[in-house]
Amino acid sequence: METPSLTQNKKDKNIFIENNFQNQFDSILSFVSELSEVPYVYLNIKDINDDSKSNNYNVGFYTDITNELLYIIDTVVVQNKPYIIPNSKKDSEVKLGHLNDSTSALVFFAGFPITNKLGKVIGTLSIMDVKQKKLSSLQLKIISQSISNIQFQIELSKENNKLQSTLQEKKHRFDFHYENSIEIIYELDENGIIIHSSGNWKTILGHDLNEVVGSNFRCFIHPEDINTCMHALKSLMERKILKEEITYRIKQKKGNYVWHNTVLKIVDTKKGCYFVGNCRDITDHIESKQKLESQKDFYVKILDRLPTDVAVFDKNHKYIYLNLTAIKK
Repeated sequence: METPSLTQNKKDKNIFIENNFQNQFDSILSFVSELSEVPYVYLNIKDINDDSKSNNYNVGFYTDITNELLYIIDTVVVQNKPYIIPNSKKDSEVKLGHLNDSTSALVFFAGFPITNKLGKVIGTLSIMDVKQKKLSSLQLKIISQSISNIQFQIELSKENNKLQSTLQEKKHRFDFHYENSIEIIYELDENGIIIHSSGNWKTILGHDLNEVVGSNFRCFIHPEDINTCMHALKSLMERKILKEEITYRIKQKKGNYVWHNTVLKIVDTKKGCYFVGNCRDITDHIESKQKLESQKDFYVKILDRLPTDVAVFDKNHKYIYLNLTAIKK
């Protein structure tokens, strides 16, 4: 008999079942077996995203479920209500088969549907014995509570999967921005050793990360700017400031230097402290500024050679420049 579809809701995501839930279900099945006084318990949970697959858990046997049992279990699924056979010997049309290659055929069967929050069947809990049996009201109550526990574990797994999916999506987006940012994010230990760097260091500066991580930051800094960087680290270490902004030159893989600006913070931990910095290339800004300064010097020299007075005022009529002729007068 073809296993019936348990659900047509393809929007549901796979809820099953991480390894940490294996022990949870094994404990529940053992509890049901002991309290119901039956040797065989079988839990079948359908994969919501793929009706051809299922997750099976059992206590008391190691062989596959027989076709006869599958037929009975399918009946529980289709009817969506408990199906109990106290004594199959009294019904010539009911065949339960054998378990564990035993010569004793199963006589007792009780199957209970497991539903989701929408009331759709997502699995079954079956208990079996080789002798006839009648479940007491207390045993039925225990089974009902166990099914509620299974449903709770399933919903917990489902919510966990949704959370994991959300976290993975956010992590993917973060990693994308992190690795494609125009800013390099890095970490230094107390001795100035680079202990971490974002992958875009290679894109921006050219060095492979294995050349960077484990090296002292001073290996990449222009010799004239090392003292400036060391002073910033010292100020942070002494907690004189919470963060420091540094401008310096850093060497690219091909050997030339470019200007960088870093915002550096110190992070305290139980094991000590480390520095976190994010830096960006400001070479164009520095070169533009230097060009303007050069142009200013050029025009000042021209104005200072003029025999006439030259004065420049701001909007408040205050002098901001006087050439040499004006100053002499």
